[in-house]
Amino acid sequence: MLDFFAQTRTIVISLLAVAVLSVAFGWVFLGIGNEPMLDAYLFGSEARERLRGLSPAETRIHIIGTATIDMLYPFAYGIFLSGVLYRLAGAWRNWLAVLPLLAIGFDLFENIVQLLALTKSADLLDLKSFLTGPKFTLLVVSVAIILLMLLSQFIRSIRGRGGA
Repeated sequence: MLDFFAQTRTIVISLLAVAVLSVAFGWVFLGIGNEPMLDAYLFGSEARERLRGLSPAETRIHIIGTATIDMLYPFAYGIFLSGVLYRLAGAWRNWLAVLPLLAIGFDLFENIVQLLALTKSADLLDLKSFLTGPKFTLLVVSVAIILLMLLSQFIRSIRGRGGA
């Protein structure tokens, strides 16, 4: 599976999906008053406060956005980051490429918790403390590792040309 994610075609398609879905989030943001979605809040109390501030129309848009765009988004960024890490990480690739895949799981579970709250089916928003933080941490660490690896490759290429 990781070999598939690391194929150039898969990386390009997943990056394009990230871009398209990122633009699509604009519709959701406009529909919910240009304020953050529930994803942006680390704690259940903050998410509850945001939820209370949504009108019925904004809640409906948030539900649609979460159930569609925000359910696809983790797959797009997860496959992209996992594929890039797998290509760049050498001996560590099997371990490091898993980080974004873990983020997908946290993000999907977070989306389910938020959908339950948005539809008033259940209030499990206190779980956000255990979902949102790890999701963002895994993503930031993945991106940081990629940037460090690219910087390292750049420095090696400069040194290889006699530039250092």
